[in-house]
Amino acid sequence: PRDIGLIATVLFSGGLILSGISLSLKIGALISIYFWYSIISGIALGLSYIACPSTLLKLFPNNRAKAAAISVISFGLGAAINAPISQWLLGMYPVDQVFIILGIGYFIIMLLSSLLLPKYPFKTEETNYGITAKEALFTRNFYMIWIMFFTNIFFGISLISVASPLGVEEFGLTLKEAAW
Repeated sequence: PRDIGLIATVLFSGGLILSGISLSLKIGALISIYFWYSIISGIALGLSYIACPSTLLKLFPNNRAKAAAISVISFGLGAAINAPISQWLLGMYPVDQVFIILGIGYFIIMLLSSLLLPKYPFKTEETNYGITAKEALFTRNFYMIWIMFFTNIFFGISLISVASPLGVEEFGLTLKEAAW
């Protein structure tokens, strides 16, 4: 888990920083944002989204529901905390610098968090389904679970991304109020 966390740290913060640098140098800005921010940082987000809950579930086998809930709540809380910070930074700096500042901030936070994860896989009481990971790739259940995760994350992130504008347009909130 620690190695996955460290890889996710480098990819996520690197994607943000390289997005900012691409914007500031005006090097194919839109394509750079798609690549660095959407693809590279998105891959890192996926890695960390899997590493954290799975680690918590293994560390607390008798409280799996609570462990999963804490992990999911943490991701949502992170988005809630990030929104006002991003709004505040965007009021003070241009977008390219905000990407770089957030990238550096996330690097520090994610690095310290990753170091708290166990370094090596640890023993747990897991059920043996008589199938390897490679064999699982060829099963219907694997793809059904993948589709479920994809749609859950896709629509969850889509909802989070429109929450602030929705608050402003539909409920008359100020940008500052909607960010919180």
